[in-house]
Amino acid sequence: MRFAYVSSNYASYLASLYAAHPVLALEPFAAQEQALYRHCFGWNGCWIEPMQTLGYEARDFYLDNPLLDQAWRREHGGTSTPADSSAIALQRIQEFAPDVVFFDHGDLELLRAIRQLPATSLVIGWEGGGLSRQACWPHLDLLLSCAPESVITIRAAGMPAEQMHHAFNPAVLERIGRPERHNRIAFFGQLVRGGDFHMRREMNLVQICAAGLPFDLYSPSYSFTPGQMSLARLKMVLRILYRTAARVPGLRPRLARLPYGELARPEEPFPRLPVNPRLRANLRPARFGLDMYSSIAQSSVCLNIHADNTPDYASNMRLFETTGVATCLLTDRRRNIGELFEPDKEIVVYENLDDCIEKMRWLTDHPEKAREIGAAGQARTLRDHTFAQRAGQLHEHIQRLMREKSVRL
Repeated sequence: MRFAYVSSNYASYLASLYAAHPVLALEPFAAQEQALYRHCFGWNGCWIEPMQTLGYEARDFYLDNPLLDQAWRREHGGTSTPADSSAIALQRIQEFAPDVVFFDHGDLELLRAIRQLPATSLVIGWEGGGLSRQACWPHLDLLLSCAPESVITIRAAGMPAEQMHHAFNPAVLERIGRPERHNRIAFFGQLVRGGDFHMRREMNLVQICAAGLPFDLYSPSYSFTPGQMSLARLKMVLRILYRTAARVPGLRPRLARLPYGELARPEEPFPRLPVNPRLRANLRPARFGLDMYSSIAQSSVCLNIHADNTPDYASNMRLFETTGVATCLLTDRRRNIGELFEPDKEIVVYENLDDCIEKMRWLTDHPEKAREIGAAGQARTLRDHTFAQRAGQLHEHIQRLMREKSVRL
């Protein structure tokens, strides 16, 4: 059978990759695709080898990469060459004629088009903890999610769903080598200030930064400029002035014509600074792919804080990225954590913020113990939490769905 994995990469990651390798944009399509595989960002290239081991012909298809699309158009010139990224992906998928598509994207029109392909029997979707792809659900044969909370919600909506954890790609180890380890604690992740997605995470990080620990916070939030911070402060002031002035009868329509006049609307949320100033001293530039893995491997401890929308179960990628490179994982307690790792032997678990800071201090005071726990965590991950294990689970779902389809026919 032919297996297609359909996904995309963050624009910030792509900008970082192509900036670090300026000539890459001029390389052929296949060379750029191989660069994405080798850099090990997210799931890039992770499914191909394990699915091939199980007997599939496997291939990845990436959307929303303008430079990769440009290379494809250079090599497939002609008046019929599509310009849109989704149209390019659809043409490539159609030529590959997959039996099974693993759809890790939110493009509903592309999904509908894939469902119409004659060769495609199954389309399996993916959701994380954020549940951002509800429009796609009715067009999928099965939804997989790392978060048990999401599985419960999806099933309650009447859709078939199963839980499948993230995993570690062992190819990372040979590509990063053995970086020198420093007795420092690192955190890697986003700090989204809109809504409540990362509010608890941010409050905890503020207190950790204030504790005076050797702590590095690697995040895209580092890139916000003083100009962006000043503009955000201006909007905060304008919001107060506009809302006060809007109380005068008949004045609101005039305010709407002023710069940022939308701030006068009652439903408009109060502006926030793009990054909390109290985190500034500990912020470091974001790391992606192999750069991120190298930075994790250089740290003696990696702190993990789950997003606010997954309050009960351990489910994010950092669990396996950290242990995979033998760095000691310090993570928040979740009810299923003991099913994944043995606390105090393979990882360290904290109960609350005070406990977290206390254990951070202890681990930096006992770096040899952190190394011992990191080594045990790596052994567990390489045994139980690689993409080879997850591919086996995916294969079982595919086989079951195929049997069910044949019975219905």
